[in-house]
Amino acid sequence: MYPELTLPLFSEVSQRFPTTHPNGRQIMLTYLLPWLHNIELVDNRLLLPGSSPTTPEDELKDKDGEITVTSGLKGNGWGSPEATSLVLNNLMYMTAKYGDEIPGPEMENVWNALANNEKWSNNLRITLQFLISLCGVSSDTILLPYI
Repeated sequence: MYPELTLPLFSEVSQRFPTTHPNGRQIMLTYLLPWLHNIELVDNRLLLPGSSPTTPEDELKDKDGEITVTSGLKGNGWGSPEATSLVLNNLMYMTAKYGDEIPGPEMENVWNALANNEKWSNNLRITLQFLISLCGVSSDTILLPYI
């Protein structure tokens, strides 16, 4: 009902994750699952120069040239390169740092909810591109099993 709260909620979970008890982390990941369906990952290489990602408020000019603001999803999601980076980097950090402490399938479910999203079909491709590029730049072999 409130997709505009998705990124603030994800950010809050990311910030509190390190200081939470392992059982609490499991619960936090479970609560995060439905919110991840709102996230459209955006490949910033696909954005044309001068274009901007879709935002919740798009400016339109009316007949007199006045700028009017309309709210709501236009069918393209609210993805942005910044949000994509925030989500993927934080999920990777949570996975590598705390994934072994979470005994259930919650960590895997979070990645599946993000990447295997029927609404945003590019999420899987962008997630794989992120992981492959991270593998290429990471000299830390400890990180490779998580990637």
